[in-house]
Amino acid sequence: MNREQKALFRQAQLAGLGIVVGGVGLATQHPWLPWIGLFIFMLGLIRFFLIRALIRRSRKWDDNSRETSASSQAPDSQSE
Repeated sequence: MNREQKALFRQAQLAGLGIVVGGVGLATQHPWLPWIGLFIFMLGLIRFFLIRALIRRSRKWDDNSRETSASSQAPDSQSE
């Protein structure tokens, strides 16, 4: 797994932990534990989508910078 996949996997694990905490809270009938589980789940989902968008934006930026550097280094055959 590369770094991006590891980062996304950790956030998916956090969302899964929220589901587990919420389920345990419902099973044990604690009034506050399902809310904490819901909060952890939402936090994991929000972070997952934000990190995914950041990774996509950085890849797009890298691709654009490579294209501009390649075009600026290419010899201009029309001027000869």
